[in-house]
Amino acid sequence: MEVFLGLANATIDLFGGDISWVNVGGYVSTDFRQQLDIDRTNYDIINQYRTADSEFFSLESRLQSNGSGAFNWIFGGYYSESRGNQSMVWDSGADARRLALNGIPNNFAGLTNLVDRNKFTSKAAFADISYDLTEQLRLAGGVRYNEDALHVTRPVAGRQLGVAQPAFDGELSSDRLTWRANAQFKLSPDANLYATDSTGYRAGGLQPTNLVRPSYGPEQMVNYELGAKLMLFDRRVRANVALFRMDWRDVQITTVDRTTGLVFTDNAGKARIQGVELDLAARVGRFDLTAGLSYLDNKIQEFVDSTGFDQSGKPLPDAAEFSSSVSVQYTQPLVGGTEGFVRGTFIHTTERLEDLIEGGVGPGQYAPGYQ
Repeated sequence: MEVFLGLANATIDLFGGDISWVNVGGYVSTDFRQQLDIDRTNYDIINQYRTADSEFFSLESRLQSNGSGAFNWIFGGYYSESRGNQSMVWDSGADARRLALNGIPNNFAGLTNLVDRNKFTSKAAFADISYDLTEQLRLAGGVRYNEDALHVTRPVAGRQLGVAQPAFDGELSSDRLTWRANAQFKLSPDANLYATDSTGYRAGGLQPTNLVRPSYGPEQMVNYELGAKLMLFDRRVRANVALFRMDWRDVQITTVDRTTGLVFTDNAGKARIQGVELDLAARVGRFDLTAGLSYLDNKIQEFVDSTGFDQSGKPLPDAAEFSSSVSVQYTQPLVGGTEGFVRGTFIHTTERLEDLIEGGVGPGQYAPGYQ
């Protein structure tokens, strides 16, 4: 795999430094080649050959205030474009071909042979303002308008896992206005409270291998959050706690086709996540201690999959109910001004749903918890 990365930024101060014009650009190109023996046996039965190349370019330009007054603002725009080509071939290995010559059918020849090309562009304009109403209370808000467009082509028909896949040429576009409102209250130099109400958006996509639903739409989300940021015990301990609720509409969910095993994305009607997060950090002598805890109550509220089966009431994929972590690091000064450290980390999470099975066959694919 070859990767080329380029970054550039330029800042121009205007009106004596009270306003800055900030420009940030980036470019990434990748060239990927892979051959895998995927039959998981000691014989050369079936191999996967995959090639992929991509280019990504982005530019953000913004004007922002630099004053020390009560009112501050940012106005700007964003553009990005990505292009990619991917080919994937699954074919029989030497042992499979030898068996075919001996009269045993070779069912792996030409099992998958696909070439896809895609182009994605994203444009956005945004504004953000904040105002210190008093020395203790700050109000802030922002808006962002996005336009996204995706074009996917498959110039030649092919096969995937033995299923015929026609040529494909599809386009998908969407646009959304999202916003954020926030209030911060400083109880003391060591204690801050905040409340946020915001919306989010993620563009839809195209999936040529799904002949029933070759596209899925954008998802939208409303987030409510209350939290506190505290410095305790003469600022030796930092504690953050947040209560939140996220309500999704048209949430994008991965499902598994029960006949082919292929994974697709679909839009559910509604979903909800609510919970609490807590993290702590402390320094005691040469010891640095950190800990985190998360509880999620999540549920799909409305979702009928492509087979007509009602998946409502099931948990969202990739959202464990409980997760926690604890780490301890001991730092020891060494000769010449250097330092050495020893670090230990404990991580625990409960099981989580990876994918829903279309048609409700079985409970779905669960990833076990670990520690």
